[in-house]
Amino acid sequence: MDWAMSSGWGGMVSWGLVAWAAGAALVVLFATVAASRPAHRHFRCEQAGCDVDVEFEEHGVPGLRRFIAVRRCSALEPTKAATCGRSCLRG
Repeated sequence: MDWAMSSGWGGMVSWGLVAWAAGAALVVLFATVAASRPAHRHFRCEQAGCDVDVEFEEHGVPGLRRFIAVRRCSALEPTKAATCGRSCLRG
């Protein structure tokens, strides 16, 4: 620990580097946790009038995630063309 407690600029640079590295690690960790990811759901779609398998894109930190887009829906042809009103995103 002598390197971190030395007097002069050496000690300040060492602690500054440690603080910067810790901050960068926290930013990377938060970005990884909060990144968008796919979520699969199966439910009855009132708009299509049938049971559907949907792949949503959800975003946010765990516990506060929300659906932001429809990636695929089995009621649509082709399944990647989400041209409906997307009421499932609001529900």
